[in-house]
Order: sequence, then structure tokens, then C-alpha cells
Amino acid sequence: LLYDSNRDGRPDTWFIWQRYPEWKELGARLDKNRDGRPDVWTHCDGDLYAEYDKNYDGRIDKWVYKSGVRKLDTDGDGKADEEQDVRTNQTPRLP
Repeated sequence: LLYDSNRDGRPDTWFIWQRYPEWKELGARLDKNRDGRPDVWTHCDGDLYAEYDKNYDGRIDKWVYKSGVRKLDTDGDGKADEEQDVRTNQTPRLP
């Protein structure tokens, strides 16, 4: 399912559905900077809630989990360098 939230004629939200064995939303893809490519990926199943391409370079650099954990890739290598538990507001550095 495609949606054009700003009515510019180009879809910027893609809803992902599973049809079998019943209709169920799996997640969505959002194009925040209107370049035609997704910048946010949301997930309905599992602990991972969303993935973000915050600097719009085509690579995911932020992960948000339903458990309250956020991870960030601060050096651009595609791996999380920092982790924050938003429930306790603690930010330990990852190895």
C-alpha cells in the first residue's frame, strides 16, 4: 500500500502487509527527505521497532527497540557504537 503524505504525486510511505494466513501489517517504509528512497523502516513484529538513516547516506545509523534501547552508529561503519536505555537514561559505550 502506497501513500503520498504531502500530495506531490510521489509516494513517500510504503506499508508492508502479509496476506497469509491472515492480513497483518509487518511495517512501513518512509521517505522523510523526499528523494524517493526510504529513510525510516518500522517493524511490527519482534523487539526492533524502527531503523533510521538519519544522515540520508543510504545506510542505517539508528536503531530503536520496543524494550526502550536505542543504538547509534556514530562513525558510519554500519555498526552500533553507542547504546542508550531510555528507561534509565544510561548511555554505555559499546565495545
